[in-house]
Amino acid sequence: MQLILSEPTTGVSVDIKKRRIRISRKIFQQLDMPEYFRILVNPNSKGMVIEGCPETAKGSYQLSKVPNHKSSYELTSTSLMGELVQCAGFSGVSLVKLTGYPIEGQAALFFRMEQQPTEREA
Repeated sequence: MQLILSEPTTGVSVDIKKRRIRISRKIFQQLDMPEYFRILVNPNSKGMVIEGCPETAKGSYQLSKVPNHKSSYELTSTSLMGELVQCAGFSGVSLVKLTGYPIEGQAALFFRMEQQPTEREA
């Protein structure tokens, strides 16, 4: 997998406390507003990929269920959050914002899971 390291994009927040991932509409616009998308976690690269995918792909989410007036897509998944926390080793934090990079030749964005937390638990 080859990354383009220019033009990073923000727009993914991982709320560990509430087990919620919020993806901004801007991310999906960069992926040409796919009907379905999925989130892949790679523990070896300590990264996460968001990519457009077919409806039949394992772990796909339907983007069209988000109302047009919403600025972000929120999903709650205990299993996905477990993978992210284990992959990144987040501890003592409740909210992490991630920066992503386009993957050359694919409709996908790569997010490194080594971002600094934005909020510490009290």
